[in-house]
Amino acid sequence: MTKAASSIVWYQVRIFALTYFTYAVLHINRESWSMLKLKIQDNDGVESYVLGAMDTSFLTLYSVGLFVSGSLGDHMNPKHLLIFSYIAVTAITSIIAYCGEKNWTNPVFFSALFAVNGLVQSLGWPCCNSIFANWFGKKGRGTIIGFWQSCGNFGNVAGALITSILTSSIGLKWEATYMYMGQLCFAMAIINGFFLIVHPEDKGLVVEEIDETMQKHEELLRKTSINSEQVQNYDTMTENRREGGGSFKESKGISFKNAWLIPGVIQYSLSYFCIKFSSYGLMLWLPMYLQKMNGYSDYETSYAAMALDIGNVLGGVIIGYLTDLTYSRRTPLALVSILLATVMQVLLITFTPENRLFFIGYIFVLGLFNGGAIAIISGISCADLGKLKQLSSNEKSMGTVVGIIDGTGSLGAAFGQLAIGFTEHSWGWNQVFIMMSGMVLLSAVPLLKSVKREIGEIMTLRKLQKEITHKEKETEEYKQFKGEEEEINIKSEIN
Repeated sequence: MTKAASSIVWYQVRIFALTYFTYAVLHINRESWSMLKLKIQDNDGVESYVLGAMDTSFLTLYSVGLFVSGSLGDHMNPKHLLIFSYIAVTAITSIIAYCGEKNWTNPVFFSALFAVNGLVQSLGWPCCNSIFANWFGKKGRGTIIGFWQSCGNFGNVAGALITSILTSSIGLKWEATYMYMGQLCFAMAIINGFFLIVHPEDKGLVVEEIDETMQKHEELLRKTSINSEQVQNYDTMTENRREGGGSFKESKGISFKNAWLIPGVIQYSLSYFCIKFSSYGLMLWLPMYLQKMNGYSDYETSYAAMALDIGNVLGGVIIGYLTDLTYSRRTPLALVSILLATVMQVLLITFTPENRLFFIGYIFVLGLFNGGAIAIISGISCADLGKLKQLSSNEKSMGTVVGIIDGTGSLGAAFGQLAIGFTEHSWGWNQVFIMMSGMVLLSAVPLLKSVKREIGEIMTLRKLQKEITHKEKETEEYKQFKGEEEEINIKSEIN
């Protein structure tokens, strides 16, 4: 390994870790709030629909903010935006905790605080995504991002565990617990200020979007004249696979309007709207369902929440790895994950959570399929879309694409919290699970056209690869035959 390559690897590890834990801290904050809901309800007499309204105010401003934040991250320094965001989150979390301690729990006032909190937190995901994508090329993107995207789930697991320890083992009130979670954001802002690097160019390094091996492979496939229709189809498939790009510093960023016109952005946005409705519903309401309806302790609830998130982590990594094996065609596996997740969510209404071990295991498997679909729609495909060949002259597009897709998804999550709170209050939990299952299934509809196309592309590419392997074998046999023939001729001349 050359010195430059070694340096790139070191910085990649560093950026991976920093962006991973940076976004995880936000999810620690959110999961803590979800775990503290029942205590707020018991201590302050807040109804479920009021808590749902608070979550909706957070997610509404969060989703609206994402549309703006993604573009801001492409036009301004994302590192500076992250530092500002995390300091602001620390301040708002402290205000919420202080107001709770003083019993200033007016629903309108708290909803307003959560709305502002959602707005400043919206800077986190697009900025982290944009910085991360600058440092990692297309090779192995499914596997790498599948694992990296587990940062949110890691944050959920850590948030559930830390909150359980602070409230059950140490005995802190919800106000003190929530304030401590806010201080983690401040610590992350300080760390990023010293160590986070936005782009390889800032260190005089270059990270290729497509490495030499992948580029040669694609060129070989394009030049192989198996038949003109297949070659034409392959050229169409690969024309958007970016092989180079302009300078990051010279790029001015893509406009919000033009980002919507990038192929795939609208369909992934609509799909994510539906699936995030359900995924955030499980994350934010499962703890209350288990504690309120089934008498789970804080620790038992945290185990169930952790099982869901660990399943999401492994699902994202496994499905991401599998998409790398299918020529980076993502939607067929996303469809499989969605269908299986739908079936498992429907079956939730038939199981009783009284069998703790079985239920937690079931939630883990549900998380596997949920995590696979979410990883493809919101992470891996965002990176692919933000690095298309037609954007090679405009390097700064990743944040805008992420902001649009995740912003649309968060609108679904915001609407979902209001709908779930109202449905639970009016009709009960079975109807909540049926509604969430329906939304998961709907997330497959915008992807169907892409699924059909990409299955055809996978079949074509496999056929091309077999033909190339066969031709290479024939060429090798011919060379071997010619070599043996020349050797015989030389021996004949000597004799």
